[in-house]
Amino acid sequence: MNDTTLVTLLSGLIMGIAGSALYEIITHLVQHPDTPIKDAFALPQAKVLKGCIMISLIVVMYTLVKL
Repeated sequence: MNDTTLVTLLSGLIMGIAGSALYEIITHLVQHPDTPIKDAFALPQAKVLKGCIMISLIVVMYTLVKL
């Protein structure tokens, strides 16, 4: 398995986790419309989303360096 395949699989996994966390945040905001955005991004799912974004940026930078 070459590096491109591994990076693609890792990126897909990270984006899946990020999408799930974003879905949970949006669901919370729809179910509780009086919740401020600030409080919604204090949820544990938001921390997972921020972590996924950081990891995906690292993966993209690694890919660009390797090319």
